Amino acid sequence: MFPRLVSMLLLAWLALAWAVPAAPAFQVKFGLRLHVDFYYAFITGTNYRGVADPAGTWGGNVNQGDLTRFYAATPSTNFLRVDWKSNDGTTGARLEFGLRAGAAHGAVAISLRKFFGWYKFGRCRLVIGKNHSLFARLTYAPYQWLGLSSRGTIGDNRGPTDLFIGWGKQNSGFWTHIGLYYTQGPWTIMVAIGNGGTRASVPMIGGGQAAVVSNIFAPRTELVVQYKGKHLSVAPGISFYMTKWETMEGVSLEDDLILSYMLVLPFHLSWGDFGFKGEIGMGRNWWAPNYAANIATITAGVFWGGLNDLTAAGRQNRLKFEDTYTYSACLGLYYRIGRATLWLSGGWQKSINASNDRNGAWRHGQNTRYGFVFAVPYRVNRHFTIAPEVSHFNYGWCPLVDVGPGPGSMYADLGSVWMAGAVFKFNF
Repeated sequence: MFPRLVSMLLLAWLALAWAVPAAPAFQVKFGLRLHVDFYYAFITGTNYRGVADPAGTWGGNVNQGDLTRFYAATPSTNFLRVDWKSNDGTTGARLEFGLRAGAAHGAVAISLRKFFGWYKFGRCRLVIGKNHSLFARLTYAPYQWLGLSSRGTIGDNRGPTDLFIGWGKQNSGFWTHIGLYYTQGPWTIMVAIGNGGTRASVPMIGGGQAAVVSNIFAPRTELVVQYKGKHLSVAPGISFYMTKWETMEGVSLEDDLILSYMLVLPFHLSWGDFGFKGEIGMGRNWWAPNYAANIATITAGVFWGGLNDLTAAGRQNRLKFEDTYTYSACLGLYYRIGRATLWLSGGWQKSINASNDRNGAWRHGQNTRYGFVFAVPYRVNRHFTIAPEVSHFNYGWCPLVDVGPGPGSMYADLGSVWMAGAVFKFNF
């Protein structure tokens, strides 16, 4: 009852704000993104819907096998935003509310995606609050939108996010920080500092979770230098932070100081109606705070270093974290023909954790996942687009359950998925 009441009050406030004229001292602008998916998913592999999972993390499904299913869904990327800006253009703020279908029939879940203010002085712009930064900006991402359910992932439980995030594309995510931007002609330099990632558990070799507490030791810091020319744009950057992982009472786990970082080189080259964009990345123990919700627990240790698994050394006494290294690349080629745009996109990501190689019972110390997309978005008018899309994503092998020959090994193949359908986009 309470969440519904809050949602109703929030919508009433937005309606009132829309109806009342803005005060003379500032301007108010509204924005809306509404995407609706209609598609078939052809899922292969025993492990897509879940492994042996009595806790229900993946829905409690075991050995699901191949599956074909139709989806009609409203993705979690939909939003309603409100922008304020002073008449002199020096000060502003944004609130952005995420909109998605709730678990109950007819329910709508509302979240606060962004809330930040900004102040402009000279060639500088100060941004304070929860927002994405210039690091690994999604404007450099290849095209990929189909396949997000109301929970934000393919199907019911997991899958690629939009724009190849986690499948070759990195992303700063929405994080609370203070950022300073300096712009001179085509050049922009950004420095941002704020929260890193914290977790309360970490996957262990052979399954299970070790209860730990992670505290931010050195705040997350990002540095980006962007060049935006007429035909070429690049934005190399680095994001890094340190966390202090400490054991909870009764857990045999060494305290450890974890360094996390990610280096990226996003690029966009265009000439007339033809162009390509993408990104190359390399990092250690790095994950954005909002990633964990989109990656199932069993694979999070492979893909995001904040959840990396543990070494076998000292298993009888105390365990220690092992660094996870991630390498990623994505590329999208496009060609505009009138109101239509032809897109061919692909992404690849590999994660390596040496602890698996040192454990003789494990056959794989790494995971490699990839995907590709062919899409033809057609712009009916300024506010309405129909975007047919066909895609394939392969999840590779999961070291956290790949324990060599035996019953457990059947769950090591994470499977793959084909999707075919269309996204109907309304943007205002």
